[in-house]
Amino acid sequence: MSASGEQTGRSAGFGVDPWQIVSTTTQSSRPNVDRGLTWLNLLACSGIDVPLDIYRHFVSALDSIGNPLEGASLLVKSMLVSFYLRPRGRHQYQRLLANFYLSLIPDLHCAIDGPDKRQVV
Repeated sequence: MSASGEQTGRSAGFGVDPWQIVSTTTQSSRPNVDRGLTWLNLLACSGIDVPLDIYRHFVSALDSIGNPLEGASLLVKSMLVSFYLRPRGRHQYQRLLANFYLSLIPDLHCAIDGPDKRQVV
């Protein structure tokens, strides 16, 4: 906090970056990624501005656990809510979203060709 009383720290004067906490706690396992996506969706629906790097983190995390379609669906919903509530800067997300959809093509084909292999969301 500055001498004038303005917030200059990362998060309400606590000196903690909440997005760093979300990033570090949502790594390495599907339950952690699923939990993180639920938090991300809650924060996006609350109108909190979600940085592009956080979406990149979740795209990478989903890729590391095999791009489950349920998680991919929740990520896309979170992004769309975020775009709707805060339309500025959408163009920055276009490449990320396009590449994410391209990475899902094999999983989508698998879900369409063999419904017993994967559950379609």
